[in-house]
Order: sequence, then structure tokens, then C-alpha cells
Amino acid sequence: MQQRFRRLTVVLVATTLAGGGLILVACGTDNGATIATPQVDAGKDPGTTRDPVAPTDTDSGDAGAKAPVDCGIVPKLRETIAADGFRCGFYSADAGVDGAAPSKNCASTQTCCNPAIAVGGAFADARPPSFCADGKNGETVCAEQDVANGSDYQPGFNSNSWECADNANCPNATDICVMFTSKASTNNSPVNIGPDTRKPTCNAPRSFKQGGSRCKAGPTVAADEIRLCSLTDKGCPATTECTAFNANGRDLGYCKAN
Repeated sequence: MQQRFRRLTVVLVATTLAGGGLILVACGTDNGATIATPQVDAGKDPGTTRDPVAPTDTDSGDAGAKAPVDCGIVPKLRETIAADGFRCGFYSADAGVDGAAPSKNCASTQTCCNPAIAVGGAFADARPPSFCADGKNGETVCAEQDVANGSDYQPGFNSNSWECADNANCPNATDICVMFTSKASTNNSPVNIGPDTRKPTCNAPRSFKQGGSRCKAGPTVAADEIRLCSLTDKGCPATTECTAFNANGRDLGYCKAN
């Protein structure tokens, strides 16, 4: 009888206070033990709780997950020794004898050829394979030697030809290596280097509108060119410093004004 009386008293009190704008919810049992009310995050379905661990991107498809920025893979200055050549982005030669690792370099006497998707091809079409062409005549040697290398190089259609990464890859001692503007660039926008928006917090620079690189007689650098350098050859003019940047899948250096 006392337990029933207690239940009736709680109901009467709650009903009386509700009339005054205040509602009390009974969180007790007949034996007096307290039941904890779970905390619910705003905007979530009842019953869910906040995860105290910050989410990471695990390719789970969760649109709300943010991938942590890895500043350990920002561009770095590299060696480009004449005997080993220079890095050719997207290129990988056969492994060779004795299980040797495949080469990703072109010899200093060659040009790195990066074909674009064929004219009229769909966006989903695979790009023809990159290759190393003999000689230093840019797109000309790439177009002449594409079939022999199992590829298809179409000059000017967003294809890139890279003759060098620094002066050491050029045939003449007085040559300089410059990155030039792509023929596909619009609005007279020249090749330029700016912040990599994919890694904004890393202050990592990358190039835009590049068509490749070429060896030319120095020391003049045109307005639509950027002089390149490396750890092997930091031959930058006074008041400039060799600075690393990312150029469409390869680490390069350029002579940046101090």
C-alpha cells in the first residue's frame, strides 16, 4: 500500500508542476535506484553517442571523414646525375636482368614523353604509356618514336615533353633547363608555380600550365618559362634559390627569387 501511495504522490506532483510550465521526469524505481539518462548529440538520432576519436579517411565512403594531411610527402630537391638521368613521371621501364628494380628515369641523352588522351578520346580512356625517346628535340622526337615505344604521342594536345630536370641533363655546358608553357594553356596564361591546394597547410608549391622542359642557350629566361635546378646542379642566378615543387607527378626544383 505504501509503494502505491508513493507512485500516486509522484504523479500528482508532476501533474501539478506541469501546470506551472515545469515538468519533472521521474528517474527512479520503486526501490530508489537511479537510472542514468544517456547524453544525445544535437542533430543525431536518439541513442547515438559522440565518438571521442577524430575520424580519419579510410576510404569507407563516409563523406564526413577528413583525410589527415601528410606533409611528409611534399616535394623535395632530388639528384639528377647525368649517368642516371632524370625522373620521368608515369614511366616505368622493364625490370631488367637479375630482378633489378624497374627504372623510372630517362637518360640525360633522352626526352621524357608523357602523352595525353588521344584527340577525340573520352575522358575515361586510358592515356598511352609514357616513354623515353632518344634525342633532345622535345615533341618532335616523342612523336617520331611513339609507335616504336608502343605509345601514341600527339603534340600540343596536353601532351608533355621533358628534356631535362636541370642543366646537367643538357648537351652543352652553357645550356640552361627551363620549364615552358603548355600549348593547351588558355587566356595567354603562362606556366607558373603556386600553392598546392591539395595540401594547403603544408605550404607545398606545384606548377600549373606546364608543357614540359627543354634545354636552351642561356642565360636568358623568357616570360613564359621557368628555370629549373636540382641538388645536382643548383646553378641559379644571384638573388634566387633552388626551391622544390611538384610538377605533374615529379619533384623538381626552380630558381625562386629570394
